[in-house]
Amino acid sequence: MAQGRKGVELYHYTGCEGVLPSLSGRVYYQSGSKWYGEGRFNYEEEETYAFSMGRTFIKEGDWVYSVTPAAGIAVGKLQGISLGMNGFLSHGPVSMSTSVQYGFNLRRRVNNLFTWSEVNWQLSKHVYTGCTIQGLSAVGAVPRWEPGLQIGFCFKDWSMPLYVFHPASGERYFALGICREWKK
Repeated sequence: MAQGRKGVELYHYTGCEGVLPSLSGRVYYQSGSKWYGEGRFNYEEEETYAFSMGRTFIKEGDWVYSVTPAAGIAVGKLQGISLGMNGFLSHGPVSMSTSVQYGFNLRRRVNNLFTWSEVNWQLSKHVYTGCTIQGLSAVGAVPRWEPGLQIGFCFKDWSMPLYVFHPASGERYFALGICREWKK
């Protein structure tokens, strides 16, 4: 049986009033038998809570990857169904991760797609850096892409990433995360 894991991620955004909520996060749990559950707030949409379940498919070795398709519900500003996928790939000091959430708003008949992808390089045991992009697309609206850079600090089960989005423009804003993962 595979190792289970659980974690929490919180992100605080500064300098992006009216673009993104100031605080968003997720809590997740993966059982030893690879069943997955996740709760999110302000992820798909501001003032929205979402709950998803799925199953993780993992391969370990020189190349490590995992894929977790999930489906669930969203309540709040976006009320409806949420479909998503979390993915991870690593080899040596390089890793890639992506999270995609598609929300079907049943009340307003408006759908949106939220993505967050990163490529990271582990510089040392306690420091990593990389680039990231988040995207938000709603039906009938122009997709918004938010490119960024990051540096992260880790200690034991904790990590603290600091992001700067649109680093070379007047639209620059920051996000600070605090994350913890426990493995069984």
